[in-house]
Amino acid sequence: MNRQELKNKLKRCCDIMRDDGLVPLQYVEQLSWILFLKLFNDWEEHQKIINPDYRFIFEEKYRWPNWADKFTGEELKNFVERELIPYLS
Repeated sequence: MNRQELKNKLKRCCDIMRDDGLVPLQYVEQLSWILFLKLFNDWEEHQKIINPDYRFIFEEKYRWPNWADKFTGEELKNFVERELIPYLS
C-alpha cells in the first residue's frame, strides 16, 4: 500500500466514524489504537519467526488476526468496546 492509498483508507475510516457521531478526538484515539494493535501484531509475528520460543503478549482471543477479520459492523464494534478495550485497560 502506498501513501495515497493509506491516506484514502484513513480518510474513509474518519468519515465512517464521524458519520457514526464521533468527534475528531474520539476517532483519532480509536484510529491510534487500531494502528498500534496492527503494528504490534506485525512486530510479534516477526519476533516469532526469529525466535520460535517467543510468547505472544496478548491472549489469543485479543490478537489482531483473531478479531480484525472475524467480526464486522455492530459485532466488531461490540467486541472492541465491550471486550478488547477493557482487556487492554
